[in-house]
Amino acid sequence: MRKFYLLLPFFLLFSAFSFGQESNRINDGSPGFYDSLKGKTLPLFTKSATIGTKSAMAADEALVYVDYALANDGVVDGLTALGYTVTIASSWNDFSTQLASGDFGIAVAFAQDNGAFGNGFDVAAAENYISSGGKMVFATWNSGDEPIANLFEAHLTGNSNRNTVSITDTDIASGITNPFSLANPGWGIYSLGLEPLGGGEMLATFENGEAAMVLGNSGQTIMLGYLSDTPPAAERQAIFENVVKKLAGLCNEDIVVDNDEGQCGAVVTYDAPTADGAVVTQIDDSGFVSGDEFPVGETTQEFEFDYGGGDKDTCSFTVTVNDVEFPVIDCPANIVIENDPGEGGAVVWYSATQNFTGEFAPENWTLETNGGNGDVDLSEAPGKITLWGSDGDSGSEIFTEYKITIPADGSMSFTWNYLTLDEDGPSFDPFGYSVNGNYMQLSYDEGGIMQEDSETIALNAGDEFSFFVWTEDDVAGAGSSAVIDFVFSRGGVEVTDNCPGTDWAANYESGSFFPIGETEVVLTATDASGNTSTCSFAVTVNDTEGAEVVANPIDVYLDETGGYTLAPEDLEMMADGTTDNYTPFEELELSAYPHIFNCGQVGEPIHTRLTVEDNEGNISRAWTVVTVYDTIAPVFAPVADVEIVLEPGVAETAIEYPAIEVTDNCMPTPELIEG
Repeated sequence: MRKFYLLLPFFLLFSAFSFGQESNRINDGSPGFYDSLKGKTLPLFTKSATIGTKSAMAADEALVYVDYALANDGVVDGLTALGYTVTIASSWNDFSTQLASGDFGIAVAFAQDNGAFGNGFDVAAAENYISSGGKMVFATWNSGDEPIANLFEAHLTGNSNRNTVSITDTDIASGITNPFSLANPGWGIYSLGLEPLGGGEMLATFENGEAAMVLGNSGQTIMLGYLSDTPPAAERQAIFENVVKKLAGLCNEDIVVDNDEGQCGAVVTYDAPTADGAVVTQIDDSGFVSGDEFPVGETTQEFEFDYGGGDKDTCSFTVTVNDVEFPVIDCPANIVIENDPGEGGAVVWYSATQNFTGEFAPENWTLETNGGNGDVDLSEAPGKITLWGSDGDSGSEIFTEYKITIPADGSMSFTWNYLTLDEDGPSFDPFGYSVNGNYMQLSYDEGGIMQEDSETIALNAGDEFSFFVWTEDDVAGAGSSAVIDFVFSRGGVEVTDNCPGTDWAANYESGSFFPIGETEVVLTATDASGNTSTCSFAVTVNDTEGAEVVANPIDVYLDETGGYTLAPEDLEMMADGTTDNYTPFEELELSAYPHIFNCGQVGEPIHTRLTVEDNEGNISRAWTVVTVYDTIAPVFAPVADVEIVLEPGVAETAIEYPAIEVTDNCMPTPELIEG
């Protein structure tokens, strides 16, 4: 059951005016065009204004009721010209009865003199007719017909007597003047603004922006916002025919499909438009027909109907294939790598290197020769390097090599362009490459002085690779080879999609500097249709580099106990100048052996090993010396003076000293040095 829209406040506002007016005619005595036609059934009798005498709608029936028209409005002429047999109802009651009992392909109901609602128009019968697939056109001047307008998915705005209609629908605009002006032949209200409701679509507008035509009920109904005899007389029939053709579907509806799985398009099959009595020819230049695989995007299909005698018509529709397939990223495996020497991280490449850049930049290669004047031309780097062999007139074999240590597992591909200036041909100056001392010649001894080919080589991290030119005799002209289209692929990021034009981006680009620790890399692939996919992997940089230890000699002084234990500040003094690639000095863990000293080591430099451990557990050691000093003097216990009284005549006597007590941190033995 279709939705029934009733805008009650508007309906109540205008109903008194609508029902209180008996006629919309300014001159009630004017003769009506339909006065003599009501109750009749008319055969085909008029040539179509738009598609010729043969019709695409042939053998269908139309039911019409126009309560009054001040002039020929082109409705009957247009329907009969399109091949309809037209039955003209005699009243609204008759229209509703025939609509409910008949089998009509299209129904036309125009309330132009009086309102239709409450005057015999059966809303339920019209709703059933539309629900059963019937097509219907309705127009009114009367705001009391709001319930009928709602059935057509439109609302009557109440803004009347607008003068200009601009058609926005290309089918209805075909072959007519657009915009066109309305002229009032004698009505009180000759146009009334519309507003689409629900699924209603605007097909034309008045100059104030309100709708002048509304397509409703999934393309089965059209409501007009103007009376049928108000368009220009010369174009009324053509305008109405286009309205009918819009409903009747002379041309196919636009087609929208999703792409076939894995394909950048979809096989689309449709029934080509047909028209009785017409030769139908597809005239677009798309190159696609029904049953073909249509590409992603919009493709126009246009057909011509040729009825003979110069009568032709065209119609077109679009086939839109939406790419709904997401790109697929083959994410690299997690990467674990050691830090670059002296750095708090590492430059990590996880996808292909293009040209001589990054790890393969010229500064990472070395030129090696065993003599001669061979050289490498870097003037066109990074896109191209040219290796020249020697031509030094030595008469000796000369090797010229451009060498690099391969940084990671992967494959190298390149194109080489060989040229020899040797008058004896290419066999005297061959070009090739070597891996770990195994030489592979690429140039052909029996080839021309100019040669070209491509090569792909599987390599492992640590391999010693070189390009070489071997000069057999070093005379009569040099040989050279230019290397271009250089790519080193790590098998990193691969993106596949059903359509070309896919790109990817990363939060950390390949070749970025990654800090020590684990970093998540997120890759986002976007195809030409805007579909995106993401994946992620981890790059872990392990710090395997110990600190650069500076071991400084220090002096220590025994305490009152005759010992000394190295304090943290002593260790810091010993390690002053030590640096680490990642751990700050203040966070380094310092220790030494030995770290306890005593009296037995006084005065001798003691070889001491300083140990430094960084936050990643890397340990480095260095030797230095610790010199031990004792600067604490011994302390004597007080001794009382000794008084000796000699007997008369005695010149000397033996003295017995009292016990002498000495204390010292290193326990010295007292020694009499005077007396």
